[in-house]
Amino acid sequence: MGRRRRSPFRLKLKGQTYYTIFAVVMTAVGGLLLLSLTKQGEILTQIYDVSTKYVAWGLLFIPFIFFSISLNLARVKWKLAGFNTTVGLALTLLSLLGLTHAGIIGSEVWISIETLVSGAGALIILSGATVIGLIVLLNTSLGDVLEGVLKLFKTCAQTVKHFLDLFGRGKTKPVFVQEKLPLKVKGGQIAEIKFPMTLPKVPEDKRNKQPINISPEIGGLGTQIVANLPTEQTI
Repeated sequence: MGRRRRSPFRLKLKGQTYYTIFAVVMTAVGGLLLLSLTKQGEILTQIYDVSTKYVAWGLLFIPFIFFSISLNLARVKWKLAGFNTTVGLALTLLSLLGLTHAGIIGSEVWISIETLVSGAGALIILSGATVIGLIVLLNTSLGDVLEGVLKLFKTCAQTVKHFLDLFGRGKTKPVFVQEKLPLKVKGGQIAEIKFPMTLPKVPEDKRNKQPINISPEIGGLGTQIVANLPTEQTI
């Protein structure tokens, strides 16, 4: 028997090449899912409709799962390219979908657990799965996760307070406030002025208790305008 002839079109690729091809495919899928949020074009609109039907708001985060898978396949040496990132992100997203009954997948996850351990049990299990997913995603301890959550709530509270102050709903400083202002006088001393200021009382005559009339003439000068007549000489 003769030897079988090899096809000249046979591809001989390395193992890493296949991983790279799958990484490119995962990146393209994630990019299409992300672009579908714009709903520009018939194909992107159909992708958006089908995706939101199954995962609802989860469509915002699913593209990042595909990006994480592509980084793992490409064996990129990044901190976020670890396998724990993909598993933690997927577990967290799936748990949150079940907690919020988002889409068909979220509703099925909730119903499946609820029929086994009741609604309260499903709430506890999915909440625990969310925390576990965050721990795996961040590759850290439970204390660090709780500390990060507290910092996040604190930052959100400060941001809300800042916006309330900008819109005038917070505590505003009154216009007329009693304050102490420094005033320099002769001699280098510094005096303080308190607001609101009070005007001094008009002095009174002790005999008849009548206000003292202040003469408009000061130093023998009247109130008339001094002018030079044409017949007079200027001094």
